[in-house]
Amino acid sequence: MGHSEPPLSAAIATATAPYDPVFIEQHHSIDLIPAACRPGSRAATLAALHDDILHRAYNVFHTRPAASTPSLDRVPDIATGTDFRREYGLDAVRLGLLAAPATANAAELVPLELLESAHRWLASVWRRLDRPPAAPRGALDGAPRTRHAARNADSGDACDPGDPGMLLATVQTMRDHLCRRGRVYAGYAALRELWKATANHQSGQAHAGVADVAPQTEQILLSLVYPFAPTVATVLRQRRGEPTFVQFDHAFIESAFPDHVAVRLSVQRPRTAGSTTTHHPGTWCIEVFRRAHWLADPLQAVTQLAWVQRAGQGLPPRRLEMHVEGVLVQW
Repeated sequence: MGHSEPPLSAAIATATAPYDPVFIEQHHSIDLIPAACRPGSRAATLAALHDDILHRAYNVFHTRPAASTPSLDRVPDIATGTDFRREYGLDAVRLGLLAAPATANAAELVPLELLESAHRWLASVWRRLDRPPAAPRGALDGAPRTRHAARNADSGDACDPGDPGMLLATVQTMRDHLCRRGRVYAGYAALRELWKATANHQSGQAHAGVADVAPQTEQILLSLVYPFAPTVATVLRQRRGEPTFVQFDHAFIESAFPDHVAVRLSVQRPRTAGSTTTHHPGTWCIEVFRRAHWLADPLQAVTQLAWVQRAGQGLPPRRLEMHVEGVLVQW
């Protein structure tokens, strides 16, 4: 005797369900934009995917999107020319397409090994963030417990494992890559690096996924995943009972990270000793400092960064200068 499928509300309410992209897409109403290009048209498909990711990033990072961008309620479909789209789910195809080299087989569109890798990562996202609704906390006092950490000026090397500096650095780095520069893969790589660095190690075995974190940290992680994997992120948000994704505007950053500040830095040094002719600013990067340290003596905070010390070849920087792109370190 047959039986009917459970309604969406029941599927979403089920606690700790395993990751199953086929089940997710069947029980979550996805308004797909039909694939506009034929299977194998990699360049056009990738361009449409980049536009969709950037539009979602503009929304999450509270940056004004272009007037012509599509609705967030619709997800562009991707025609792969194989059954992989159904088997692995749309989000895995999106991630696999991002990672596929330009020399990939045009007929295949996304190599199988990249779909497998994307599926494993999405499964780790699901395992770690598929939690029942939890009471929200204030500032990130329950930050990720990591064995790696972001660079921090107070230590000159790495921040304390319980410090939320790495999370803030990733948020601002992804904003920089996606919303300022339109570098989609670089933004995705920053997210994957955060996931790898905060891997939970138990019994000497590394397990993919973030360590136990505070509810607000989980909300932040889910919002960072959303531009790249909107179906999985949306279903997880609904299962967690959260009405919206985090909006990374100035007010939220200030309240979530009261003890830290993220600064966009670059160096500018004289060409030769004693010369007044200077280089143009080099690569810009995000550094996170303890707020109190930065406010008390920003030059001293910057001086403790190892890469700034290397750039100065043993000479301490003389001043910091505001630039349209960020803060310039000068000698």
